[in-house]
Amino acid sequence: MNYLKLENEYIKMAKEDIKNDNVIFKYPGGLTIPECSQNIENKIDSIHKRYGVKYLNTGCIVMNENIKAQERYEEIVKPYLEKRNGINWETKMKNEIENIKRDCR
Repeated sequence: MNYLKLENEYIKMAKEDIKNDNVIFKYPGGLTIPECSQNIENKIDSIHKRYGVKYLNTGCIVMNENIKAQERYEEIVKPYLEKRNGINWETKMKNEIENIKRDCR
């Protein structure tokens, strides 16, 4: 798939995700092992949902074109999320998650 076609798909996805208030941040990574109990993981998912985001591990092998297209996606959704959640929303969300994770360490 050429990059322009892929980028257009990600732009379309970003607009749909904004419309549905369900932004999905994709990231490369290997197999993830939950750090905490399922109860804590559910609380973290609940925080993500409150901020209107999901995080999706796409696996350990990702093409450069996909990374660039995801960056374009993020350029589109970030202003929406800032308007929705306020300035520094990511820091606030991360702090909430860290407070919950303290319970499982």
